[in-house]
Amino acid sequence: MYWSLSVSIFSIGGMVSSFLVGWVGDSLGRIKGMFTVNILAVVGGLLMGLAKMGPAHILVIAGRAVMGFYCGLSSGLVPMYIGEIAPTAYRGALGTLHQLAIVTGILISQVIGLDFLLGNDIMWPVLLGLSGAPSILQSVLLLICPESPRYLYIKLGKEEEAKKTLKRFKGEYDTTKDIAEMQKEKEEAMKESKVSLLQLIRSPSYRQPLFVALMLHLSQQFSGVNAIFYYSTAIFTTAGVGQPVYATIGVGVINTILTMVSVLIVDKAGRRNLFLIGLAGMCLCAIMMTVGLVLLSTYSWMSYISMTAIFLFVSFFEIGPGPIPWFIVAELFSQGPRPAALALAGCCNWTSNFIIGMCFPYIEEICLKESEVVLCGGSESMSQAPYAVRNIRFGTKFGVDLKMEDTLWAGLTDLHVKIPMGITAENLAVQYEISREDCDKYAHKTQQRWKAETHYGRVLNVLPNESLLLNGTEARVLHPSVTMYWSLSVSIFSIGGMVSSFLVGWVGDSLGRIKGMFTVNILAVVGGLLMGLAKMGPAHILVIAGRAVMGFYCGLSSGLVPMYIGEIAPTAYRGALGTLHQLAIVTGILISQVIGLDFLLGNDIMWPVLLGLSGAPSILQSVLLLICPESPRYLYIKLGKEEEAKKTLKRFKGEYDTTKDIAEMQKEKEEAMKESKVSLLQLIRSPSYRQPLFVALMLHLSQQFSGVNAIFYYSTAIFTTAGVGQPVYATIGVGVINTILTMVSVLIVDKAGRRNLFLIGLAGMCLCAIMMTVGLVLLSTYSWMSYISMTAIFLFVSFFEIGPGPIPWFIVAEFFSQGPRPAALALAGCCNWTSNFIIGMCFPYIEALCGSYVFIIFAVMLFGFTLFTYFRVPETKGKTFEEISSEFRRRRHAPPSGPKTATELELLERSTDA
Repeated sequence: MYWSLSVSIFSIGGMVSSFLVGWVGDSLGRIKGMFTVNILAVVGGLLMGLAKMGPAHILVIAGRAVMGFYCGLSSGLVPMYIGEIAPTAYRGALGTLHQLAIVTGILISQVIGLDFLLGNDIMWPVLLGLSGAPSILQSVLLLICPESPRYLYIKLGKEEEAKKTLKRFKGEYDTTKDIAEMQKEKEEAMKESKVSLLQLIRSPSYRQPLFVALMLHLSQQFSGVNAIFYYSTAIFTTAGVGQPVYATIGVGVINTILTMVSVLIVDKAGRRNLFLIGLAGMCLCAIMMTVGLVLLSTYSWMSYISMTAIFLFVSFFEIGPGPIPWFIVAELFSQGPRPAALALAGCCNWTSNFIIGMCFPYIEEICLKESEVVLCGGSESMSQAPYAVRNIRFGTKFGVDLKMEDTLWAGLTDLHVKIPMGITAENLAVQYEISREDCDKYAHKTQQRWKAETHYGRVLNVLPNESLLLNGTEARVLHPSVTMYWSLSVSIFSIGGMVSSFLVGWVGDSLGRIKGMFTVNILAVVGGLLMGLAKMGPAHILVIAGRAVMGFYCGLSSGLVPMYIGEIAPTAYRGALGTLHQLAIVTGILISQVIGLDFLLGNDIMWPVLLGLSGAPSILQSVLLLICPESPRYLYIKLGKEEEAKKTLKRFKGEYDTTKDIAEMQKEKEEAMKESKVSLLQLIRSPSYRQPLFVALMLHLSQQFSGVNAIFYYSTAIFTTAGVGQPVYATIGVGVINTILTMVSVLIVDKAGRRNLFLIGLAGMCLCAIMMTVGLVLLSTYSWMSYISMTAIFLFVSFFEIGPGPIPWFIVAEFFSQGPRPAALALAGCCNWTSNFIIGMCFPYIEALCGSYVFIIFAVMLFGFTLFTYFRVPETKGKTFEEISSEFRRRRHAPPSGPKTATELELLERSTDA
């Protein structure tokens, strides 16, 4: 726990303090602000440097927290100051100096952190304490640095001081031009008043530069460079380097040299060009690194390929993606929104840094999993021992009595140690000074996973009969093939959905809505047959193939069905009919849960029948589609068949005057003819679709990242943790609630409104996630907390099915007219399936990290999604497609609350010397 906390508290401090950048910069000024926050760095350094004089682990964690808080403020204030004082021609070079200072500090810390210098058990407090030294140096230099002339003139209105400051920077010259430029910026700033974070996020005039700024920071962190910085020693060890610590220092040297190069070329080559070159080069190096590591066991010389890839990767990073995001944000925004923009971008950067630092070991564990020794008599998986060793060393150094329960599942280490097969638990415990009792204490976690995978391996005939006896305790070696096939059979379904969702528009437009659904049902039948006949061939291959085909089918079906329903439904009942799609899904889940019980089809004999039946609903749908008419909108707008469209309308509504409906479709057709066919790329790039597309994607993300799939996938395990005796029946109870509440949603969605139900659902799920966490955390203290946890799960699912479950599937079809609708549904579907895949693959590892607190993460996200829905999602109840489009256009063209900073962005994009 202490090790994990000391690592993560730094980033958490930066995330929190980054929101204060604007307030500190405006309240104290740029120079005084930097000078003041340097006090935090000195305090943090002292806390860590004097750690041996008190409880060392507490002082180190406190020092790391204060230092993180300082860095969050400093990483915003420094680029803000540099961006305001730098001449246009040298703004890039001066902005890159901030990154140069960072990488130089990293290199110095790597060198003085060697064992024979300060990185040992005696001198480590001095090493940590020196982290406050650069801030002392900066404070001394700040005494001779003038304040930002822009801050003096625009914020404080001190023209004469601003002129003197300009002359201190540039020497004696005519300041008229610079003052006139600042006067113009001041006038713009006075129009907009002070821009808060919320105003920055909500204002359409800032949306494009803000989106660009955040994406640049995300690309910096999610490029994988921090995975190399954090785990470079482990990567070099895996690559077969004899002295990996010196190779890591070599990375630091390359890091520093290439940043110096970037300083020299950034204003000549341009930000955009360097950023593109950097990202593209890093992409190629990542592929090259992967090939090297994968083939290392076959070809020893591949270690040189891996090392070369690492050095090149860092080189490309420091050319552009490393330094540019820090100063370009200050260039994208004028004086008014600049502090808020830097705060938000800084928080984005620090949050991404934290996510990478916490999640990379677990992602690496998924992708580089070794065979594990599992002691079935009640011992832990010994492959986790190195993680414990690292944390025990941490505890020994800081004088903390670490128990195995605090260290075994921490999972934060830069060691990559392979545990020899056949080693006994006792020998391993002696080797790493870990008691056998502590190892046995956590057996049930590995046992649960072992049982699932071995059952899978046994019924599919891929589990080798390998077993050994360790000190009288039965032990089995779980063959890597079983883990691979198990993971592949789970994930291939979502991957199929992700891929096929992009074909929804093409299938819907080429074949029509009815023929399209009819055709893709063939895939479901094929997938069901492959799984149902699995025992007649290599079972694991047929099951994986069947799951892939079934996922491909579901990706298409989950787009075509809402598209068809959205086009045929009367405005007054569009919500109710759209919710029927979700009702069919949850009903299928419930039926599969029931017939999947052991005494029905969920056993070693009948499992092929259970899997094969997944194709049955598509056969039923195909029969019903024979009596379903084609979408009148598709007939009239896409095919131009007016008479057939009228006949179809009458089949749906009976004999009536179709003039009004035809007129509405004619208007939509005219709009569609103006825009021609809308491709995915056009949909993404067009400003007119940006707002509805963003809202649509966020609704799908909120559905998946609400945590509901974590409950669906792992409900039985959660109920077991909550102390339920027969968890499988409680899981079926969740399915029943799921179905009943979806029926309720069908009845009320067109009366209560989409937006209201979505808000109620998200807010209720947020409260239930908190309630569930409290129940799980306190379960060991109060046994009755199991009822709290179960109640929270049932309520969570109830709130989900009220709104966030069904609404995203049909509301996308309401947001878009006939032209962009197929592409929008395809993109939204891919977003949904990708999120589903991420949750399914990552949740077990996040749960291993956070334990009972895992649903707090979902609670935070739900709170954010609730705020987004409240501020950005329009109500579509009872509105035509044209009225909904008009609502988005009205929002997009609303009078801006700030200046047209997009113009500033466009100028920057066109400029070659700024």
